[in-house]
Amino acid sequence: MIKKTICFMLMCALLLPLGSCKRDKDGDGSNRKGLTYSFDVLWLDIIMPTEFYEGRAAVFSDENWGYIDTVGEPVTPFTFEYAGPFMSGVAVVAVMAPGEADEEVPLYGLIDKTGEVVAELEYHYLGEFSDGLAVVGIEGLYGAVEGTYDEFGYLEGYEGDFGYRFGYITKAGELVVPLLYIEANGFTDGLAPVADENGLFGYIGLTGEIAIAPKYQYAFGFSEGLGLVVTDGKNGFIDASGNVVIPFEYDYASSFSEGLAVAAKHLDSGLMYGYIDKTGNTIIPFKYEDAFDFSNGAARVLEAGGTSYSFIDKTGNVIARSEDFIEIRDFSEGLAAVRSLGERKWGFIDNTGNIAIPCIYEWVGEDGFSEGLALIKDNNKWGFIDKSGNVAVRIEFDALHEFVGDYAIAVIDRKYGIIDKSGNEVVPFECEFIGYIGDGRAFIQEGDRWGIIEIPR
Repeated sequence: MIKKTICFMLMCALLLPLGSCKRDKDGDGSNRKGLTYSFDVLWLDIIMPTEFYEGRAAVFSDENWGYIDTVGEPVTPFTFEYAGPFMSGVAVVAVMAPGEADEEVPLYGLIDKTGEVVAELEYHYLGEFSDGLAVVGIEGLYGAVEGTYDEFGYLEGYEGDFGYRFGYITKAGELVVPLLYIEANGFTDGLAPVADENGLFGYIGLTGEIAIAPKYQYAFGFSEGLGLVVTDGKNGFIDASGNVVIPFEYDYASSFSEGLAVAAKHLDSGLMYGYIDKTGNTIIPFKYEDAFDFSNGAARVLEAGGTSYSFIDKTGNVIARSEDFIEIRDFSEGLAAVRSLGERKWGFIDNTGNIAIPCIYEWVGEDGFSEGLALIKDNNKWGFIDKSGNVAVRIEFDALHEFVGDYAIAVIDRKYGIIDKSGNEVVPFECEFIGYIGDGRAFIQEGDRWGIIEIPR
């Protein structure tokens, strides 16, 4: 195993440029351009910031990444090639290290909020945490070869050993599942799909014990109590004890979502998609050329011979046909944005296909509705509406971002400010640019430098 320990005590990184961060004299927000603000700005000597998470922000300075706290003080050295956001007290970071053929490769590990290393920076891969564990991998332990995959990306066979070996670590950096597997995925419902050195997939539990023996061509994470597995190119579903619940008779399947799963069979007309329930009953026939998971009670499908997608409900009834609109977006919070054929304006339909909000807007936000609000554009101005179509935030902004928590960045007359969900101005429209809201703070930019401001509550 590669051992590369980062010793923070040997790196006097607090002497890096970020150490010069200071608050403006007299707190009047003045700066070297001669402009003034009506609020305090803590100007920083950095190149690029990211948003605050858990009181820490990753910032780029002097060709590397490091972290600052909410008053601009460095809490780590600026030595990282990659610096992820803090989640539950830890962040994924990476440094560059010598690799093969004189090439450098990133090595990943974990640090805590004080900058202490909790998982050594020795892994070539470090995934997201699920059920308290994260997949880690090291390349080159047993050599590297090429695998062979079928049309769906399933492993058909391979020669020799794969280049990576994967295991799992805790947020304290403890390797609780050794680096044994040639493939490993995140935990769901206390189980994770892994592949052994023979290329066979099974499932392990949270302590690394074999819960379902490796014997499948491929295995996916559990969803709604069932795991999707593949044997001899056929898809089926098992329960948490490894019992077959839905037989291996499908040429393709997806995991269950809202009680239904996409499945496909090769018929005379080609590979056709439909939907099955958790007992394997066909609920919607195999008649589509393509199909997606259900979300908000609706699914996007491509009918045989069709050229664009429509939406159906869980009985297979068509909610909205593609030919009735220029564009139909995915549903969010029970509504989907649609663009009308005639005036080419945007509105929303509900999951029965009825127009819930008239098509009267020039544009709507890509995210649709989130926490009951949707971003819209009318007469070249931006605002927010609620799910009844009422104006929730006045339509008067030249530009407007989606809300991050309780706040959104807005623009009036080329000046940036911040508003709350009632449309109230909480940071005056005085800034050249504002970005990266988080933890009640935002970064503002003026010229080539950045500063931190506190968002009034």
